[in-house]
Amino acid sequence: MFRLFGRYVPIGQAEQELLKRKREKGVNSLIRAGAFILLSLIFFLGGSLVLTPLIQLHALRQQQQVAEQLLEQVKEEEADAINRYIWTQDPEYYEQIARDRANMAKPGETVVRRPAPRPEPPPNVPRRRD
Repeated sequence: MFRLFGRYVPIGQAEQELLKRKREKGVNSLIRAGAFILLSLIFFLGGSLVLTPLIQLHALRQQQQVAEQLLEQVKEEEADAINRYIWTQDPEYYEQIARDRANMAKPGETVVRRPAPRPEPPPNVPRRRD
């Protein structure tokens, strides 16, 4: 029986089987759709649970590389500072600075300076006679 315009109409055995198969087919397609949605959701959540830590690990490794580079730079600066401090404690350092920059000499010492070489003009420019 099925309802037609508010009344129940008797149907045959074949029609009942056909309606039963249609219902089963509809239920089966609904189950498949639900399973597909559920699997998609599980795949998405599982992927996000796996990928999120990997992305964070990659970011931490980049930060570690930057920190290591900064550490190397600071170590080099520290070594330079220590070297400068050691040199400033040496009296020979000040003597060399005085000779080079202030043109000073020890008593009885003669300072000989060579003139700086003149730069050569380019080959296609004629030389100027002084």
